[in-house]
Amino acid sequence: MPLGAGVLGFTKKPQQITSRS
Repeated sequence: MPLGAGVLGFTKKPQQITSRS
């Protein structure tokens, strides 16, 4: 997952990004 996708994903699913971060 590129940074761009991460930003978009964070807006839709912050929990998912935080868990993978």
